[in-house]
Amino acid sequence: MSFVWPQYLWLLLVVPVLVAAYVALLRRKKIAVRYANLGMVKAAMSPTQRFRRHVPPLLFLLAIVGALIAVARPSAIVTSRTMPDWPNTS
Repeated sequence: MSFVWPQYLWLLLVVPVLVAAYVALLRRKKIAVRYANLGMVKAAMSPTQRFRRHVPPLLFLLAIVGALIAVARPSAIVTSRTMPDWPNTS
């Protein structure tokens, strides 16, 4: 496989920058919110919810990677073998 515009593959270097920006946003200090019962809030935040909140950014990142690869226009040379006519008409 080759690319019509391989120079656009350099744009894939933006992907680690986007991941670093997302991690930085997660680590920033959040404004404190007061709850009457903090134990109830922790119980509501199950491990699956912690994972599910990262799914939309992950899908967005995969879409960007797919779009960047599509912009580079992958191309392949496909050769086909000639097959005899089926059924034989002679």
